[in-house]
Amino acid sequence: MRFPFEVRLTPADAGQRVVICWRRPGHVAGKVTDVLGTVEDCDGRFFSIRTARGELAVGPGERALAGKVMPPAR
Repeated sequence: MRFPFEVRLTPADAGQRVVICWRRPGHVAGKVTDVLGTVEDCDGRFFSIRTARGELAVGPGERALAGKVMPPAR
């Protein structure tokens, strides 16, 4: 059984630790990447995630495949 991917992130999740799965830019089918970090901005059009290394990952909402809030890091 396949389960649909769902983006469960809203602007109310700013400051939360999340994981988001994106389609990479370009025309290569099946290329996705995950980003784990803290939501800095989420307005429905773009997501801005700050990783543990301090890098800012920004991507358009239409490339987001799945996303959810994660428990705090240990």
